[in-house]
Amino acid sequence: MAIIRDKSIIFSNLSGKIGELVFKQYEGAVVVTKVPNMSNRVLSEKQVKRNEKLTFASVASKNLIADVKRKYALAEVLGVPPNKVYRALVAYHLKYDGDDVMMKKIDV
Repeated sequence: MAIIRDKSIIFSNLSGKIGELVFKQYEGAVVVTKVPNMSNRVLSEKQVKRNEKLTFASVASKNLIADVKRKYALAEVLGVPPNKVYRALVAYHLKYDGDDVMMKKIDV
């Protein structure tokens, strides 16, 4: 781990990942670390269920917006602009456990 205290414009707002390096902001300094090794982590049953739920919501939402007509109809029903439909659908699926009430509201 390295801490960069240089106040130059290059490092002042640096954050994110470049290759195997991760840049983080802590107390006004940029901290450089390597990417953490997550291969040995063990997920709890609750985390596994939540990951499965999110995967289902993502796949279902992508399938729903694959058709442009349906995407615009969903945008209207959800009250969001067309570029926010995917996000709104994922949130809807997570909130209502994938209930298809939304699909019954549109006739596409």
